[in-house]
Amino acid sequence: MTDLRATPVSLHTAARRYLAERYERWTSRYAEIGGSPSDGYTDQELDIFPRYNVLAAILAAVERLTPNHWTSLEEAREHLTEAGRGAESPFTRPPFGAIEDRAMAEEREHGPSYEIELSEFDPSYTGAEGFWSSAELDWLLYASHESSITVGGESLIAAITQAWPEWHQYIWTTPFF
Repeated sequence: MTDLRATPVSLHTAARRYLAERYERWTSRYAEIGGSPSDGYTDQELDIFPRYNVLAAILAAVERLTPNHWTSLEEAREHLTEAGRGAESPFTRPPFGAIEDRAMAEEREHGPSYEIELSEFDPSYTGAEGFWSSAELDWLLYASHESSITVGGESLIAAITQAWPEWHQYIWTTPFF
């Protein structure tokens, strides 16, 4: 049987994979819009290329880490968080405009998870994967990087179906179901 427990090395590997996939996503998106700096950057371009630049810097910082020396997941999280917050390259240093600063900050903020008070809960979709749940795990919201949202838990589903009568129009289906 496979051991599914997280280890410092598996967390490091997952972080590297995540960063590489996000980098690929943003570079592909930039290629799709056909950006050309000779014409001046559009707001859309200014929102995209700083993302892959900061992701490349973070990935390089993460790849310099040596997870086999970490003794706990907490230590791994600390090192990975520090890499995410502090990684730089010539392409991530100021001066930048507001769009570029916001884009890079959003990529850096996709990192560590944290607990908040329910009164502070304001879920929003930024393109990053994320999930929200109660401390009891009796409900869950999951936002995929592929622009889907999954809802789980009887109480949450009941509240959503009552507050949103046309919910059934937004269920994803495939020819296989």
